[in-house]
Amino acid sequence: MTMTTVILTWTRDPLSFKVALDGDIAAREYGAIQRELIPVLRSIPNLTFSYKEARFEIAEADRTIPFMVQALSIAGYAILHKGDVPAEIEQAERPN
Repeated sequence: MTMTTVILTWTRDPLSFKVALDGDIAAREYGAIQRELIPVLRSIPNLTFSYKEARFEIAEADRTIPFMVQALSIAGYAILHKGDVPAEIEQAERPN
């Protein structure tokens, strides 16, 4: 089983990002994967979706970003970061 890659494109606002899926996903699978992904993202504390800007916003940087990265990984998604990646992500992904 191959992991689905979730692309988090970080915006100029360091606590906001847009979500996309790897371009190699077949069109017929895209919607089903999105339906599985959205509940994972919605379960993360301090993470909200802004309909106006069509992006997710993190209310508190402390622990939310590492928790989000871990939640996506546990749910079976590989993560690719693009854009202005927050420092919290680099810290969360460094081995201890």
